[in-house]
Amino acid sequence: MTGKKLCFAGMVMSVIFTIGLTAKTDLVNSRWQNEPLRIDGDISDWAAPLFFTEKKAQVDFVFSNDDKSLFLLFIFNDATQVPNEQTGMTIWINGEGKTKKETGLCFNKKMIPATTLIAIMEKKNGPIPEDKKNEIMSKPAYPIIQFTAINKDGEDLTETLFKDLPRPVLQQKATASGQLAYEFAFPLISLAKLGFNTGKSNTLGFEWGGSAKGSQYVLQPQGYQSQIDTSEQADTDPSGSGAQSSGIRRMRGPKHFLFWRELALAEKK
Repeated sequence: MTGKKLCFAGMVMSVIFTIGLTAKTDLVNSRWQNEPLRIDGDISDWAAPLFFTEKKAQVDFVFSNDDKSLFLLFIFNDATQVPNEQTGMTIWINGEGKTKKETGLCFNKKMIPATTLIAIMEKKNGPIPEDKKNEIMSKPAYPIIQFTAINKDGEDLTETLFKDLPRPVLQQKATASGQLAYEFAFPLISLAKLGFNTGKSNTLGFEWGGSAKGSQYVLQPQGYQSQIDTSEQADTDPSGSGAQSSGIRRMRGPKHFLFWRELALAEKK
């Protein structure tokens, strides 16, 4: 299976496990964000968010935006329904207000060698001290969050659509109450290239679950916090405390979910 069809292929093969959620276009309102949010998986800077809910999937979510970014906080209340590392989670963007797949922003997990992680960190933050490098090299590989833009057929459009544009980012972390928080930031300048516009009716589809054939592994995050703010974010805690690399256990993956919402962006107050 080619990497560029990873997200889509897992969803197709999981169709027999799909829970029949009726497509919805309920309107959800974003809230104005006075200060940019720090995308680190820590939800404490979301001031008393009023969540919207998708009961069948047992998830809560809330949007906020400023004039540069759209932010999304997605909370999984049932650990058995957390997206698995192979199929990941895809946010579908439709700028015509339809519940139809056009462009998907797919986030999933992959492991990278420690040497690659060091290269990513140095590209972002500059040279790393030798003792820190040695600490990182004490583990052979680390999990990162991989972003891919896909069309309805699962084809990779990342380099075409985001060649000269900032890419969406995701961080995830377990909350104090044991839920799993997905925290996203989508640059509005990039969404505009996908047909998303503040003056139009936009619908977003949330899709995850299912698994590639024979896969029964689900990533159980233990609350790492990334130091890399790029499209590929890694666990940079080489000491192992809270590292997600220790959080993989064998269990059946979640069923397939897809639901839609119409989104209205907030205006500056």
